[in-house]
Amino acid sequence: MGNKLVEALSAVTTSSKEVVYDILVLKFTVVTACLIGEPNSKNFVLVDTGLENSADYIIESVEKRYGKDSKPKAIILTHGHFDHVGSVIKLSQIWNIPVYIHNLEIPYITGKKDYPLANPKVDNGLIAKMSPTFPHTSIDISSHAKVLPDDFSVPFLPDWKWIHTPGHTDGHISLYREKDGVIIAGDAISTTKQESLLSVVMQSEKISGPPKYLTTNFNKAENSIKHIRNLKPKLLIPSHGKPLDGEELTKHLDYLVNNFN
Repeated sequence: MGNKLVEALSAVTTSSKEVVYDILVLKFTVVTACLIGEPNSKNFVLVDTGLENSADYIIESVEKRYGKDSKPKAIILTHGHFDHVGSVIKLSQIWNIPVYIHNLEIPYITGKKDYPLANPKVDNGLIAKMSPTFPHTSIDISSHAKVLPDDFSVPFLPDWKWIHTPGHTDGHISLYREKDGVIIAGDAISTTKQESLLSVVMQSEKISGPPKYLTTNFNKAENSIKHIRNLKPKLLIPSHGKPLDGEELTKHLDYLVNNFN
């Protein structure tokens, strides 16, 4: 039931927004994905893949922004949860491209290990309560799965580095571009209360940590937020909620660090 509701919300409210000249955020209400690369470029990547019913819109967005029959150089996954890898099987097969992820997440996309069931007791919100119905078993894209480089570089994106931001999952990563202070935070930080259905539907701005019901280590999650705050980003793009920038971002990050518990 819960997953069907999430997919229904995604299907009826899909949209996109260019947040800087070379980043297009694909918004599926409950989660986002990103295309990184200047319009009409041949050198671009997809970050995360939304839900299982997101593939057609992602392909449409790619062809609209980069040209007919275009495809990314690679897919970068922030982690392997269902709302980030939902379309990765279909897209990696259609495009025949590599899929990069942290080494600790590899078992979850190669059929070796399942995530634990979501914990509905962490919050009273409706999404939290229905979270045990969300998919938690591994997928298998062994033929396309690649481990991110040890030197923190991001394949095909020379200006970007990946940073390890565990807590939500052991191998969760964020992507950071120092020259303009942009961080794609994945689920390390949300800007909506992801446990609440009303908050998700309304996209009401409320900065918080990772979605609680799927977070496995809150101490590590807190340290990851501190790590992000210490980078002093100028623009934060979360997987859940709207981007934040400038003084508003600084204020919210400070508040989150000081009131994490």
